[in-house]
Amino acid sequence: MVARKSLPKGVTYDAGAGRYRVQYKDARGKWRVEHAGTNKQAAVRLLARRKREAAKGSQVARDASPRTHLDTYAKRWNARQKRIGKRNADREYASYRRHVSPLLGSTAVGEIKALDVLELSETLIARGEISPKSVRNCIGIVSSIFRLAVLEGAVEVNPVSQTPRDGLPASGAGGGQTYTRSEALALLTDPRIGWDRRVLYALQFFTGMRIGETCGRRWRDWSPDAKPLGSLRVHTQYDDQPLKTAKSGDSKERMVPVHPELEKVLWCWQGEGFEAVYGRPPGPDDFIVPDPRNMAARTQSQATKAHKRDAELIGVPNKGSHALRRFMISAARSSGARSDVLEQITHNARGAIIDVYTAWEWPALCEAVSCLKVDPERLPCRGGFMTFLMTYAFLRTLTRGNHCACLVEAVGIEPTSENGPEWRLRV
Repeated sequence: MVARKSLPKGVTYDAGAGRYRVQYKDARGKWRVEHAGTNKQAAVRLLARRKREAAKGSQVARDASPRTHLDTYAKRWNARQKRIGKRNADREYASYRRHVSPLLGSTAVGEIKALDVLELSETLIARGEISPKSVRNCIGIVSSIFRLAVLEGAVEVNPVSQTPRDGLPASGAGGGQTYTRSEALALLTDPRIGWDRRVLYALQFFTGMRIGETCGRRWRDWSPDAKPLGSLRVHTQYDDQPLKTAKSGDSKERMVPVHPELEKVLWCWQGEGFEAVYGRPPGPDDFIVPDPRNMAARTQSQATKAHKRDAELIGVPNKGSHALRRFMISAARSSGARSDVLEQITHNARGAIIDVYTAWEWPALCEAVSCLKVDPERLPCRGGFMTFLMTYAFLRTLTRGNHCACLVEAVGIEPTSENGPEWRLRV
């Protein structure tokens, strides 16, 4: 290490590494050495800032060195993500630990180059354990970790930014699959699938909500008295986490019209089905389709794995839960729903700037949802949708009014005993 005469006390230049270092006492009186990059003035400013932090006692202990392992930086990065309120911090860190850490976690950040990032991408794709889109998300996590390393002076350049774009999966790779009408309805109606999960699929099918938004809906979010269609308030996802597009101070809340067929499902599920599955009637604060183990919101992992199992069980290609959302949007548009109105239901409008000042009237939103047509006579499963809707409560009057007409017995329905007043779904 070479000391330059023009450098202030506490700043030195490492000729071998080609970078500056700063030396100072932290708030606890311990000497610390930190890499400060290749710019002399930036190194001087960093030293002054560290001395101010030490004097105020607000300094955060850092180990900003190119010899620091990526796993160590990943832990610090995760702590920072949670500290600034990033909603997916734990999920992204779990993805890092599962897919990236075994390959690069024990490597010093100063030794990781663009070629290593490229090899990481190729290895994850070759394994086939996750989709190309998920591989790209993992590379994005690595890039975010290195941005922290650059900020703290451990490395000069983010290697991900130097990786050739054609060596990484395309942004939309692996996505875009949509269920056909028969496949989507099979997930709603096949009696081999648990009733609670069929309700979950019905919510996605008729509203176009994302899976996290669907899992996060509580009974208090449903307003059946709205006209001409009931409404569902979408303001959180999973266990009260912010919506995907939410920003600080703006929850991006939206109201979704409840399709007439979905309303029948919800009345039936609220009246009898929920208690039959969970052992007690639902309350306003209960999730509409909670985790049966603890009554909490279903997690992304839980919902995704259950969807895969159900698809394999009934012989439907597993296109992912998002394919139900895509089907709703595609089917409604093909039946005449205006895309700009439908976007207000399924997304936060991202069109022209004028959209920010456009508030569609509730009847217009209801009309768009009503464009989604369901023909019970053409459903793919024997006893399908009518079995689903008539189970438990359609032969009885619900507490909020007679929402169930007297209907003939559907295939798959039988009384628990010859004189039993209740009906059960044969599964």
